Amino acid sequence: MSAAQDNAVWETTDMSLAAWMRAKGKRIISVQRVDNRRKEFRFVFRDNECECDNLALDFLNSEAHAFDTALRALKKMCFGPNGVRAAISNQPHSDLSAKRT
Repeated sequence: MSAAQDNAVWETTDMSLAAWMRAKGKRIISVQRVDNRRKEFRFVFRDNECECDNLALDFLNSEAHAFDTALRALKKMCFGPNGVRAAISNQPHSDLSAKRT
């Protein structure tokens, strides 16, 4: 392993991708706030084996990514500026659970 590989790092601001990297055993070496006004952080990982790019591609092709994309869409629908949260806040809650017959 070369000295350059000993110091290899990989970074992302995507929290879901950072969680995937942690789940795959990559070590976080720092977390930095990107912008004080936004809740955005930069996650920096040790990447001595230069495998983070491949792990990122694995994430993009995984069911975890499909789930994360669907969850983000639902959050945007409920909490976004034109979300349904404001529209339904004054209405009685409905039971969304499945009914068994």
